[in-house]
Amino acid sequence: MMYIGEDKVGNLGTIVRGAGSASSLNDLSDCSVSQPVNNDVLVYDSLSNAFTNVPSYTITKIPLESTTPQASATLNPYRMYSFGTLSRSLSITFNTSAEISGYVAQYCFTFVCGNNASITLPASCIYNGGSAPELVAGRTYEFNIFNNLVVVGEFY
Repeated sequence: MMYIGEDKVGNLGTIVRGAGSASSLNDLSDCSVSQPVNNDVLVYDSLSNAFTNVPSYTITKIPLESTTPQASATLNPYRMYSFGTLSRSLSITFNTSAEISGYVAQYCFTFVCGNNASITLPASCIYNGGSAPELVAGRTYEFNIFNNLVVVGEFY
């Protein structure tokens, strides 16, 4: 099991064990969070009651692409798209050839809903709640799609 901490400014750190002993991670009272060394991560093994070093943990940042789509847009995985204010119908497709084997593909986009906006996703997509949300002008939407499962956030 991996235990990773994060400070208030978003810097990733790892939980390290102090000098005391404990029968489980829940019993540890002398833990501290520190910056990882060489992107290493410490993993707690409850059977041996010890931490194990796992080297070369990689942190991936998701690039943001701002664009104004026409009637259709093909999204690449592992990116966040910002469409600005959307006042038209938009048909979304996914560039599945850009997916990396062994990784879950994520497709994300956000927009401010203008008048007459609508989104069409591939038929294989399943919405949280069973159907696409009704888009309301003036509200901001964020769509996150993992394995064709769609979660939509509505903000106003």
